[in-house]
Amino acid sequence: MGSLAADSDALLHAAMVDGDALEYANLVGRLSNPRINPTEARQLLGAFAKRASVCREDLHADLLTAALHVRWVEDAGVAEAYAVLAQELIARSTAFVEPFIASIVDSFASSSQPLPDDVADVAHALLRSVLFTCPLGVRTLCELIHARFPHRRLQTAVHTHYLRHVLRVMSYEPYVQPILVPHIIQQLLAIDAEANVPAALPPPSQQPSALDDEVDDDDQVFRMDDMHDGWPPLPGGGGGGNGAPGLWPAVAGGQPPGGGGAAAMDPEVEKLDALLALVFDFWSRMFGGGAGAGAGGGAGMGGVRAPPVSAAGAGGAGGGKSHGNN
Repeated sequence: MGSLAADSDALLHAAMVDGDALEYANLVGRLSNPRINPTEARQLLGAFAKRASVCREDLHADLLTAALHVRWVEDAGVAEAYAVLAQELIARSTAFVEPFIASIVDSFASSSQPLPDDVADVAHALLRSVLFTCPLGVRTLCELIHARFPHRRLQTAVHTHYLRHVLRVMSYEPYVQPILVPHIIQQLLAIDAEANVPAALPPPSQQPSALDDEVDDDDQVFRMDDMHDGWPPLPGGGGGGNGAPGLWPAVAGGQPPGGGGAAAMDPEVEKLDALLALVFDFWSRMFGGGAGAGAGGGAGMGGVRAPPVSAAGAGGAGGGKSHGNN
């Protein structure tokens, strides 16, 4: 019995070139298996890339769907094979641009686990290569990024993981900045509004009537006299009453009345702080004279080197735009 690579090549040849229906079903089933071995996935994707020229969307739709949804986000070797296949297919037809960009953006927005650094490097390199080959894919990218922004109530780690990758895209694709920055601001404002929800009013049955002349001052809905009770003073000797109870002690490092320790910060405030820190760090890197946007890689905001484009992909990239970091 030959090696796994030889077996994969033979399987792909039989399924796609010879038209063997049984081998085709076997191939689709193996690629669709969620527990596929990374080595097997890498070999099958590599063999598929070699025969991308004979791939037809009408005849091999099931195979394309299975290959597109292979779990490449957990292994750098599988991710590299996935990137090569993407380049070969996109070089043949721009119809593959959107599904592969969507697959990359979905990996940024995953709430199950963050991308490992080596896989993230491959993902960003593939994205740069796709946009170089098809510059019009920038519009699709921006629409997908906007649509995949995590819900404002998801955990902080999900938000920071997604925003970190979005800012990294903005560092090597400056054309998307005017489009994505308003979306980022909109997301931050939504979280800020969630972190400052006012206290609910009493039920209507418990609210005093405006026609009741005997309503005592202490029974008013908005009790202004309680606003100064027990509030910690501002730093520098300022009086109380200028902050929000439960929020100012956590921000200023003070303690609530009774000496019970520092008050817990609102989780939404912590989330907003974490996201703002990423945004400020990004702009500092871009314009503050620090590490250049095109330098570095890994988990930082810097750009990454695009993967080698195949001969077919290079031909399709000739009409693409030129990037300073490629």
